[in-house]
Amino acid sequence: EQTMNEEENKKEEMEKRGEESEEESEEEEEEDDEEEKPIESMADLLEKMNELKEMMSETKEEMKDYDKKRKKRIRITPDLLTKKNPPINDGSIENTADNELQRLFHLKKIYLDGEELENISNLECYTGKMTHLYLQHNCLKSITDDFSFFYTIEFLALQHNQIEELPEHLKTLSHLAFLDLSHNKIENLTVQNLPTTLEYLNLEGNPCMTKQDSLIDDIIKHCPQLIQLDDMQITIAKRKDLGMDI
Repeated sequence: EQTMNEEENKKEEMEKRGEESEEESEEEEEEDDEEEKPIESMADLLEKMNELKEMMSETKEEMKDYDKKRKKRIRITPDLLTKKNPPINDGSIENTADNELQRLFHLKKIYLDGEELENISNLECYTGKMTHLYLQHNCLKSITDDFSFFYTIEFLALQHNQIEELPEHLKTLSHLAFLDLSHNKIENLTVQNLPTTLEYLNLEGNPCMTKQDSLIDDIIKHCPQLIQLDDMQITIAKRKDLGMDI
């Protein structure tokens, strides 16, 4: 009986070893299968190379576009001014570079809307006669001190930018009657920095206009010539209610 038990134990051990060796061989075969990846055909390699070339070409074009936009944002050039404010050529003035530059220096209305401008550096060189400036739909974050050079300006369109506050030098624009600052990011409006000459003011779409009642009253008191604020007409009755001299 002892001999039979020993033989049975040996049998079980051999069976276990056989199963283990089978599992190990299966695992080795799986590893071999993973290592032996099929070599890609020449056609597949060429296709991948072409895809890489296309991706690199697209990246280069995107970089060129970005560089053009970046350069455009840095300075306002005569070329940009001419593009946005083309001459009316009636044949009376010869179209030369000198004549074009002189024309730019004497523009009364300057259009620079929708040009992704982040600043207006160099614009003061062309504003000797300017009364109207259109800068809507750009990327301006502030009203920089460049604006203080616009002594003759009467109309200023700055809607749809990213302006966050009104600087003190804005009040020095003593001829400014129209100011559109709608759809910017002004949270705290310093009323005292508004020119008192304003007749039309638009602040719609700014966070500050959620505090409407007291702010509107302060603006009307500060700007005695104001006719319209956003879509509200400033009536004589409203001025009387605020105790203003009529």
